[in-house]
Amino acid sequence: MKVFALVLSLFTGSAFACSCSEWGTARQMLRDYDVAFVGSYISSVIGGTTPDGDPMVTTNMAVLKGFKGTTSSKIVVRSTPGDGANCGTNFITGQKYLVFSYKYRGRNYTDGCSYDVMQNTREQRSFLRALEIASRSL
Repeated sequence: MKVFALVLSLFTGSAFACSCSEWGTARQMLRDYDVAFVGSYISSVIGGTTPDGDPMVTTNMAVLKGFKGTTSSKIVVRSTPGDGANCGTNFITGQKYLVFSYKYRGRNYTDGCSYDVMQNTREQRSFLRALEIASRSL
């Protein structure tokens, strides 16, 4: 019976919580994603579906600092709306974010594991400096 419970928990655990791996170095993140920027939330519209068939939210952001793949002062990213369990996004008005996204059929997509709220911590400032340095060699 214990084996059955263990096996069942392996299949149901991922349905209840988003599990993100730790970010890599700045250079690795720039290598692994098509777009990297610090931006502020402007607006969102829910509608349509992601490439995986999940509900989609389209978010407009002002680009405050681009590190890779940004050529404009505004950018649109698509994702699944966040509910705390699905690795979706939940951008908040007036908040600044460090966002990494990938391109699929010319559109930018991100998820709850690929953005971070800007909090001006020492670790974030160090990571941003490393992004700036790494982005110069792209």
